[in-house]
Amino acid sequence: MKARPGLGGFVEDPDNAGGLIEGLVEFAKKRVPRREWGNAGVQLMVSGEEMVGTNGTHVIEEEERGVYSWVAVNYVHGTMGSEPHKTTGVVELGRNSLQITFASREAAQVQSSRRIKLAGVTYNLQAQSLPNFGQDTVWESLHERHSSRNMGSSLVYRDGFVVNPCIPKGYDMSYNINKRNACVLLVTSSPLFSRSYKASLFLKTTCSMLLSFLGWFLGFLCLSWRQLGNTTVKIDWDKLKDQHHSIDDLDLMRYCFSSAYTVALLHNSLGVSMDDKRIGFANNTEGVPFDWTLGALIFQSMLEPLESEINNLDEIVGNESVTYFSLFAILLIALLASFFCITIAKTTVENYI
Repeated sequence: MKARPGLGGFVEDPDNAGGLIEGLVEFAKKRVPRREWGNAGVQLMVSGEEMVGTNGTHVIEEEERGVYSWVAVNYVHGTMGSEPHKTTGVVELGRNSLQITFASREAAQVQSSRRIKLAGVTYNLQAQSLPNFGQDTVWESLHERHSSRNMGSSLVYRDGFVVNPCIPKGYDMSYNINKRNACVLLVTSSPLFSRSYKASLFLKTTCSMLLSFLGWFLGFLCLSWRQLGNTTVKIDWDKLKDQHHSIDDLDLMRYCFSSAYTVALLHNSLGVSMDDKRIGFANNTEGVPFDWTLGALIFQSMLEPLESEINNLDEIVGNESVTYFSLFAILLIALLASFFCITIAKTTVENYI
């Protein structure tokens, strides 16, 4: 079960975040047997206000989340334990940022690198987070540019209104033009996927980060994704809702935009070829979602100490001189303690006499 929005959606209203967590807890209580409640890594505490120490919480960085996603994907794919070049890299398009994680052959001396050992294999992971490249952030940027009317040829004007090329036919998003910072959109005809694609290109330029991709990447096949976007944009909004009734309306409305932005991001920013067969799209495999939370659980349960850490430990504990010194110190303490006890006993006997 997932709750939407997440905790990040309660930044301005943290007092109401408890209801979100309560729903998740109730969902878990109905499915986890009561006899197992005490064996979980997370314990349900009595309701009430308590001070939480700094060691009781941990904020996950975006790069760390990318590592967890990489672990989840390779675990589900069965490539965990394979050589680095046989693993699957991950391009995860989030709501506010973009995470890119892949295994390299050699450790790079950069801040974004991380060395871990899982399933007996040491991996040098390159994890990079690109803020403001997320889907929601770019969508908001598109609206801002529409409101300022400086998108140029990527916009369509009709009867004084700005037509957003990324919104499906028949979806009405008309607002009062007199409102401050209002974005006036009137969709009366089928928008073209190419215009949405150009709008996405206008928002993001070429990514300056150079990536040495290895193995297969789990992301998006640009050519297929572009074809899906072209197909979807021609369908009326009501028909789209009937065909995809299980998808949230907001996500469905932005499907054309998401398709166009994904193609622009991978092809124009990351340099992925339009017909690259190594690129694929997936949210889950056999019903198992590629979720970073799954990766976090696997990571914590399978993580092994690195050889360098073991060697350092051996240097301290296994060194013969250190061992002999420890034994000598113990014997010296024992002798001093015995001498002290004998002295006290002798003094007591003399006083008694």
